[in-house]
Amino acid sequence: MVVNKRLILILLFILNTAKSDELSWKGNDFTLYARQMPLAEVLHLLSENYDTAITISPLITATFSGKIPPGPPVDILNNLAAQYDLLTWFDGSMLYVYPASLLKHQVITFNILSTGRFIHYLRSQNILSSPGCEVKEITGTKAVEVSGVPSCLTRISQLASVLDNALIKRKDSAVSVSIYTLKYATAMDTQYQYRDQSVVVPGVVSVLR
Repeated sequence: MVVNKRLILILLFILNTAKSDELSWKGNDFTLYARQMPLAEVLHLLSENYDTAITISPLITATFSGKIPPGPPVDILNNLAAQYDLLTWFDGSMLYVYPASLLKHQVITFNILSTGRFIHYLRSQNILSSPGCEVKEITGTKAVEVSGVPSCLTRISQLASVLDNALIKRKDSAVSVSIYTLKYATAMDTQYQYRDQSVVVPGVVSVLR
């Protein structure tokens, strides 16, 4: 059915785009000496050094002065996040950086989709990370609470909507076929002659008695 094909395409798109792998951090060692350098510029330099796309909130306006010695890039990022009260989240293709003050909470309610299966899916795709993107079930409801940076909330909300709506469409498009025995109906084959050929049309019940 057309609806089922569309459902499969939607789910394949989600599976191909939603997965959030760990940062690859491929590049040379990063080191920096700076005085009153905008923190956003430091973050850009760090991400460029390791060939990672980055989106930085315009609300990050602090400046950096000091030295960043060579070391594991994830440690450099975590140290900057701790020093300047930042939250980070990597969605598989983009690293997002926000002030911790932008941590948001949102409740998402499902019509059909199981909250447990939804959270299991998010974990299997490595979308969740603490504290930039977390999801927990709300006991006794068909809802989850999302806590994280704005980009996380947007992504989780989109996934929840697409998956739940896909299940609704699949349920609505289900077709039930039943076979009944008709004791008082007949279905006679009809035979036609066409260009010296005998054509037989299978009988269809048209009159019930």
